[in-house]
Amino acid sequence: MKIFSMYSIRMLINLIVWLAMLTGGIILLIAARRKRQQEKKCEGAAVCSAQVADVRMTQQAGGFLTELALVFTGTDGMQHRAFLSVCNAAPLQAPVGSQIPVVVFPNPLTAVPAAAFDPYRGADGRLPEQVIPVKMLGVSLDETATVMLSADYPRFHSKQSGGSRTAFIIGILLTVVGAMRLLSVLRSFLVLRRYL
Repeated sequence: MKIFSMYSIRMLINLIVWLAMLTGGIILLIAARRKRQQEKKCEGAAVCSAQVADVRMTQQAGGFLTELALVFTGTDGMQHRAFLSVCNAAPLQAPVGSQIPVVVFPNPLTAVPAAAFDPYRGADGRLPEQVIPVKMLGVSLDETATVMLSADYPRFHSKQSGGSRTAFIIGILLTVVGAMRLLSVLRSFLVLRRYL
């Protein structure tokens, strides 16, 4: 009887280990899928030249907050505006009337408040009273989460594209091995119950 109890304890520990492995694999697969969906949102990004229509700079404890009102012609041939809030250690040199390159994404990269799409906000081309700060992976985006400074794009792309394939492969391995071992332990546990 004591042998059976030791064996059942060992099987219970194995059950917990393989269940944890299976759960970890599923979590990695979900994370890889979300990362891949995020990567798809970035497909079709275009570089445009934007004109600075208005700028507001304030000094903060962590550096300088620069708010920009940008006007640019998109890939659709239409004129668009973007309000961007950038926090840097050094002041951003972007005087009114200057041209700066931006990367424009076809779809928002993250959820944004409805106020960002209000056509009357900043309709005169000037900055609204407050720019809604939007960040993703440590990179500043405009209020609609579709425009970023092209200088920030390489850093954003390297953070955003790394690891989804590796996470997917590890997730598949953990899920398959965990499921197979879990079934084996459960089958052994059911056989053991017959003798108890």
